[in-house]
Amino acid sequence: MTQRFSFTAILALACVLALVRPSTADDASGTIAYPAALRSDATQAFFGTTVHDPYRWMEQTHSAEVKRWVSAQMVLTSRVLSRIPQADFFRSTIVHMRSKVDAMPEVGKYASVFLAKAGTLNVTRNGTTQVLLDPEKRWKAPMSLADFELSPDGLELAYATEIAGNGWVRWRALSTITGADIPGEVVGTRDWGELSWAQDCSGFYYGGYGSEKPRANGTPVGEGYQTRFHRLGTLQSQDVLIYERPDRPNLFPYAYESLDGRYLILGTSGGEASDANMLLIRDKHTERRLVATIRPPGDSSYQFINNIGTEFYFLSNYDASAGKVVKLNLRDPDHAINVVPQTSEILGSVTAIGDRMVAHYFRDAASDLVVFDYSGKALHRISLPGLGGTTDMTATKGSSGYFMFSSPTMPPTTYAYNVSMNASTVYSQRPAPFNTSDYVTDECFAPSTGGVKVPVFVGHRRGLKLDGRTPTLIYGYGSLGEFLQPMWQDFTAAWLELTRFRGYFPSYGERIHHGKASYIPPGVPA
Repeated sequence: MTQRFSFTAILALACVLALVRPSTADDASGTIAYPAALRSDATQAFFGTTVHDPYRWMEQTHSAEVKRWVSAQMVLTSRVLSRIPQADFFRSTIVHMRSKVDAMPEVGKYASVFLAKAGTLNVTRNGTTQVLLDPEKRWKAPMSLADFELSPDGLELAYATEIAGNGWVRWRALSTITGADIPGEVVGTRDWGELSWAQDCSGFYYGGYGSEKPRANGTPVGEGYQTRFHRLGTLQSQDVLIYERPDRPNLFPYAYESLDGRYLILGTSGGEASDANMLLIRDKHTERRLVATIRPPGDSSYQFINNIGTEFYFLSNYDASAGKVVKLNLRDPDHAINVVPQTSEILGSVTAIGDRMVAHYFRDAASDLVVFDYSGKALHRISLPGLGGTTDMTATKGSSGYFMFSSPTMPPTTYAYNVSMNASTVYSQRPAPFNTSDYVTDECFAPSTGGVKVPVFVGHRRGLKLDGRTPTLIYGYGSLGEFLQPMWQDFTAAWLELTRFRGYFPSYGERIHHGKASYIPPGVPA
């Protein structure tokens, strides 16, 4: 397969001399005087090799030294940004875009929840929407939601708040009917093992260290990490240990249930590439609660999609670097059957919806959603508005799901998708600062020095002469298997809007000439 990396370019609509070239000099030489970052003599040995880690002190985010350094950085940032003439315009335009749309919903059997543009968490039940959690009213001190996860029935919601200084969170659960907290809370993390509800909604699986006690410097990050089950209404001290690997402190165990609630899928992440992943399945109906090792530790991943009885479907990269769908039978787990073979395009995720699977492919970095049945037959593609990127599909237990699409010239738009009808309808859309029908996203390819074809996505106004003379804002990344999709970015959208009304951006200190433009963006000096 030809290796490809994504590179996104947003083409300006008018000449741009210097978007952000303010006189940020803090001395006569014209350079910025950044706050000094102290270097320590900290080291750590990895597999017999000593690695110097001079900035480890910054991991102690609660320390006075780190707080002083961050404060100095913030002062410098504010001073630099205050000198950019267009700063107020960018700020007001981006805030306007972000304050006019609700987020993609999480859907349960009896209710759905979503983050509202007002910053509240709202619940919809029987066609009626109301505020479920308002951070400003619930907490006296400034605090915001760090994460939330709706139960399968939609009657309970687990939500997290940050614990300052160490990246941990405090999970609580509430009733989506009354909005009242359910007794009991747990301290965990959300970086390595996502919270996952039991299918009977009796509680949830989570990962963490069991407390918020600070860890000693040099302690391996996975040491003491466990996956536990928290039953609603109980104390964290009563939580049941599900999986741990004390013999391998560089691995992070996780657990979640199959969609039918009968099986518990266990695994690990982290570690070295050769042993980062493993897969175990526990039959919850087995009296002795035996765990079957389906795949030992290795560099091949198996992401659960669905099961039909003892037949399990996984997205795997075993002998398939671009991804494929395989079927494993618990009665004979050593023999995997390829259901959806590897193609030349990267298979990023697969979601079970009803009696179908929705595969999210990356075709030259742009999204392509294809619907399969469980025999591996491709049924149809989901129609998308054009070249762009989507989120992974989220699904309910019925035949519907949700996904969000965007492109450099189309704002994030959430679609409700019905798999049985192969039909998508707009659920919500973030506003754009311009008429999107006047803009288009094109794709071209540029050869790299190594001969690799690099997809380049160019967003511009329709009819613009692409002769290589128009200044361009370039943004891209591709490395270590990661790449950027051609998706909407608020900053570049605001920049396209601003360039529409003038012939050029001045360097800092020059006066902005509007010419014959009848529109003057707010916050930009005349």
